[in-house]
Amino acid sequence: MSPNTKRDARAVAATAAVAAGVLLLVSCSGSGTASSSRTTGPATTSGSTPTGSVATSSTTTSASGTTTSNGTVTASARPTRRAVPLTSVATFSKGVTVDVVRQRSVTVTGRGVGELSGPAVAFTLRLRNGTTRAFPIGNSVVACSYGANRTPCSDSSASPAKAWRGTLGAGRSADGTYVFLVPKSNRDSIQLQVSYDPTQPVVILRTAR
Repeated sequence: MSPNTKRDARAVAATAAVAAGVLLLVSCSGSGTASSSRTTGPATTSGSTPTGSVATSSTTTSASGTTTSNGTVTASARPTRRAVPLTSVATFSKGVTVDVVRQRSVTVTGRGVGELSGPAVAFTLRLRNGTTRAFPIGNSVVACSYGANRTPCSDSSASPAKAWRGTLGAGRSADGTYVFLVPKSNRDSIQLQVSYDPTQPVVILRTAR
């Protein structure tokens, strides 16, 4: 083989080696990009909220018949009956009703911790059981509010307050007296919410204006 032919062969071999190196570099670079893409994808989305997830809330509701800070009886998954006048009969369900049989102004002196003293209104409510079965009424709740903004009334355990207790027999009725401090200027806008059982509707009685 001539010297020129040897030089040409070496040049071709060198060119081929360089080309192979370039291809290998491109291949590695492409592989690294794909790997980086696969690694980055989940890391980018792992901190976000998954689609369709349900946000939780710090607000809870209860069907236990407690009174909230805005003077309403809490209820979960149960209806509230349409409000009726304070002088009417409100119906919880067939055969079970409540109405105000007496309303009078009183002056109370706070007895328990946090109880206020002053002019108040005492409501005597009559709960009637027209069904054939007795039911407990010791967990009954009566809440009061007044005014356009439904400001909650402060309740009082002072006399003549006497809440429902025990069990109400079939065909029987029971009276309970609930006392609330209500400003005299707002006694034309009183609303009572009554619940005798957390599985039953809440009824509303309010003064007619």
